[in-house]
Amino acid sequence: MKKKVMFSGAGKTGALSGVFARCVPRSAGSVALFAVAALLLLLVSCKEPSEPEKALSDGANLFTLTGSEDYRSPNHKEIESSNLVNQSNNLEDGWYRDSSFYHIWVKSFADSTTGPLAGDGCGDLNGITEKLDYIKNKVGCDAIWLSPIFDCASKGTAASYNMHGYDTIDYYAINPRFGTKEDLGNLLAAAHDRGMKVIFDFVPNHTSDQHPWFAQSAQRANGKDDWYLWSAEDRLWNPLGGRSAWYRNSARDSYYYGAFWAGMPDLNFRNREVREELKNVARYWLNFGFDGLRMDAVRYLVEEPNDFTDTQATHDWYAELRSEVIDAYGSDIGAAPKFMVCEAWINNDRGALDAYFGTAARAEFDMAFDFDFPGRLYYSVISGTDYVSSMDGLYASGSAPDKRYGSFLSNHDNVSSRPATFFEGDRLELYTALSLLQPTTPFIYYGNEIAQKDGSGYGSEDIRLRLSLDWNVAQSAIQAVELGAAQGLTPSGDPASILALHKALLVLRRDHAAFRTGAMTAVKAFAADTGAVADLPRGFAAYTLTDSSAGETFLCVFNLENCKKYIDLSLSLSGYSSASTLVGRPTCVSADGSSVTVSSFGPYAVRVYQLGGPADSESTSPLYNSESTGSSMYLRGSFNDWKPDIPMTYSIVENEVVWTADVELLAGTHTFKFDSSGAKTEWPDGQNWGGTDGANMSYTAATSGMYRFSFNFSRMRCDVELLEGAGV
Repeated sequence: MKKKVMFSGAGKTGALSGVFARCVPRSAGSVALFAVAALLLLLVSCKEPSEPEKALSDGANLFTLTGSEDYRSPNHKEIESSNLVNQSNNLEDGWYRDSSFYHIWVKSFADSTTGPLAGDGCGDLNGITEKLDYIKNKVGCDAIWLSPIFDCASKGTAASYNMHGYDTIDYYAINPRFGTKEDLGNLLAAAHDRGMKVIFDFVPNHTSDQHPWFAQSAQRANGKDDWYLWSAEDRLWNPLGGRSAWYRNSARDSYYYGAFWAGMPDLNFRNREVREELKNVARYWLNFGFDGLRMDAVRYLVEEPNDFTDTQATHDWYAELRSEVIDAYGSDIGAAPKFMVCEAWINNDRGALDAYFGTAARAEFDMAFDFDFPGRLYYSVISGTDYVSSMDGLYASGSAPDKRYGSFLSNHDNVSSRPATFFEGDRLELYTALSLLQPTTPFIYYGNEIAQKDGSGYGSEDIRLRLSLDWNVAQSAIQAVELGAAQGLTPSGDPASILALHKALLVLRRDHAAFRTGAMTAVKAFAADTGAVADLPRGFAAYTLTDSSAGETFLCVFNLENCKKYIDLSLSLSGYSSASTLVGRPTCVSADGSSVTVSSFGPYAVRVYQLGGPADSESTSPLYNSESTGSSMYLRGSFNDWKPDIPMTYSIVENEVVWTADVELLAGTHTFKFDSSGAKTEWPDGQNWGGTDGANMSYTAATSGMYRFSFNFSRMRCDVELLEGAGV
């Protein structure tokens, strides 16, 4: 094999000196001969190298540090009070642990109604500002993650155009389709006025091949020679699968590396200037008022000869960014504390994921997205098997005491379809509730709160996840919730019920730290007669969330199956003599000091109880009852030979749904039931009845006359009364 001579830092003269050192002559004749040979070699070396010789230099510095240590960005910003604008007020360290994020795909969220971009069909920054009250007050989120907003190569406003923004062409400019830097400042100020936080999507791994930096690097111009990864040959690296992620560039007559595709070349993070420039990007926008950043594609930053993901050199830069930038913000300079969350798309390897938290001595990210989370919940719901309670062990601190997971059901990538695409009704409510009742930081993808589905006609392309939010649906859902009709009057899993569920559970998270940062403990079943502890029956999941500092413990119980369960589920929880219902059907829980018993579960039921709180009573009004469903109700009984159905009308009484029907009865005893379908197939279950074969209710009329039947659907309670003046 012919050995290739590589000319690098020392240049041609240094390489020639090496030849002299190895070929010292010993006779006069040999000296003369050597002198001639040396002269010829020197003449050859002084010629302009051929194109192949030029290309051979590419790749020599792939694994060594290059660039100036004294480099300063043309947009250089220091972290000092004079450079800070639009900062949040009164934020405490670790604020992200107590937040609930709303993830916005900017192009598809909200088109502004005023200004130069109004009505163009493309979401923009002013549109988000107009919808801040919706995010905070209707959904219940207090923080926002914006998808990439910086100027990018691929632009288009058509609904079907996938303007993703991960192909950056200017880190310091706003995508003009979204607005201006002034618009961004207005958004940050308006959000902070409402006590909301905003983070941006940061993409340091790669740029667009249309970025001026790449054009200069391809031309070896403006000091950008090795700002990207270049090689004289195709090195066949393939971190994401496929043949190779090296692509030929004709201008440089070399190969460049792009882990994701040819249009997004990777920056060279072994170049000191690149390292500093990207740190400056973070400083620039955090100074401008962002509260933190979401880091894209963190696994692929720095490559080794035979290792392209999760390398130590990659971790080193994140540790530098954390110590030099993120942790430099604080009240001492009038800055709000910042944070960063990473997209390390890792499945089934908790050790590799947790490595991105760093260590107590060398911290990296404050938070990491848990890409196992949506799958674990999905298989719990789809199979009826409890993969949820075992998650308690995942949230133990271990070697990273400050670690925090970000949880989600779907996002802009093909991690998962939107929940409403594959679940509906009570099942969708269960899936949603499972995601929000974990001691993680939830990220709610825009539209999921109104049961929006994937777009049709796009196959598996990720554009199906990035289409416009349907504001007509959202507005109808808002009106239904404000009328108090979301519980009981609209079908489970429809936009109004899902919006109401999000708000109820996010209020719980806001008001009780146990749901945000509490200790999660799986609960076992308890046999009262023997005192034995055992696994829960199949189809159930149960755990507690405890905030020891506040002295609060909450019990979460889930029916993972599509069937009603008329059982008394006794749980091994001692020390509690009472329990109150926060979510689910009230008066179906009791506690006696040695165990807690929960009963009468609807399909895919969600129950949340506060242990040790005031016991349930007739006045108990839960925040949300996922088992209250139905947009109609009918009365049938012996007084009309069980047919035809008598339609009932509803009213909202103290935020509860009450159905009524007036019926003329003869004196005597009458039996009856309520039917939510009008087809004698869906009998609401409750204290005195259950299922189509359950016992009928009965009422004895003292006199003949017109009677009013009232059915409180929220509580499953029935009353019958003689109307005044209607008796005979």
